[in-house]
Amino acid sequence: WLGSPYALIIFAVASIVESLAYLVPIVDNALDSLAIPLAGMAGTMTMASNVANLSPEATWALAIVAGGGAATAVKSTSALTRVASTATTAGLANPVIGAAETGAAVGLSVLAIVMPVAAAIVAILGLLCLIWFGVKIKKRLANEP
Repeated sequence: WLGSPYALIIFAVASIVESLAYLVPIVDNALDSLAIPLAGMAGTMTMASNVANLSPEATWALAIVAGGGAATAVKSTSALTRVASTATTAGLANPVIGAAETGAAVGLSVLAIVMPVAAAIVAILGLLCLIWFGVKIKKRLANEP
């Protein structure tokens, strides 16, 4: 059913609606509060389907920790970023953050299909940049009176 034209239309409309929701901070934050547990469930199920050849205990332990945990952590970080943006900029930066997030997701997905090693390198470099900025901001906040 995923290959049907109806499914394609439904997914396209859902993607467009989600992207437009980034423009309205209250809708954006409401969708994030729904998406965090859903991301955990989706990550768990996706991981479970990929390691189904293991014992049931190992499959579900790995699925919950690696799949659900990773998906929840990523979505929570994204949601907290937008909540902080809403609090500090009255929501004015939310569309920029949403567009950057969508662009990075599309770009990295395409890169992962075309050049998987390059995608891994870009993802690692992006993570290192985020850590560097986080440490820099933490130091700056610690030095303020």
